[in-house]
Amino acid sequence: MYYLKGYDTGRSVGAKVSMQSVPASGVQIAVSSGRWPYYFNRGKRNSGSVLMTKSSPLIVGVCGSAREGSFNHVVLNHALAHAESLGARVTKIEMKGDTFPNFCEDLEDRDGRPSALNDIRRLCVEADGYIMASPEYNGGPTGILKNFIDWVSRSSDEVPGTPFRHKPVGLLSASTGRLGGIKGLQCLRMVLGHLGMHISGKEFAFSGARENTADGKVTNEFMAGEVEAVAERLVELSQ
Repeated sequence: MYYLKGYDTGRSVGAKVSMQSVPASGVQIAVSSGRWPYYFNRGKRNSGSVLMTKSSPLIVGVCGSAREGSFNHVVLNHALAHAESLGARVTKIEMKGDTFPNFCEDLEDRDGRPSALNDIRRLCVEADGYIMASPEYNGGPTGILKNFIDWVSRSSDEVPGTPFRHKPVGLLSASTGRLGGIKGLQCLRMVLGHLGMHISGKEFAFSGARENTADGKVTNEFMAGEVEAVAERLVELSQ
């Protein structure tokens, strides 16, 4: 299962969809088959009183953690909410451990592509920019995030287009330690640069996550500002 969180237009062709209210805005969409819903704001104004339209940049958030209550989800949600307040359309991909199998061409030849791939790749092709957040595992990003990149970057006749190249990306990490997962960001920057992505130049490693978050929210004012600065720069580059 994977989740696409954003605005519900009531259109989800050929998909089984369940909805549940979320605190920020819109609904959480759990898509198990079919095409992903196309999200936009229908001209409503958000809490920041910025008009969003179909031409507003689409920012896709990708989290490299599948853990319930992950600090990286908390930090990424804060960044996406701020991007939304600046007038961007936002959607978040929440991957579970079984969203994609470990990438292997033998599996692709034998079993075909994962059922989730076309939906997620279509969203990525339409994205104007990304905010990615990942824990640091042994000095690098998580396997879930790397596997997402490996599958989505595969060329596709069914979903043509460019999911990553020349698109801006803002980077975040969070950990309970003092370095905030910064080594993972260094490695992730190298991978995304190889894909031709435009690294935004503004990233943040969120340290002491247990002390600086509560109830799924960022509580440290300074660190909240640093996370918001990542979102601000990304929205600028995605215009």
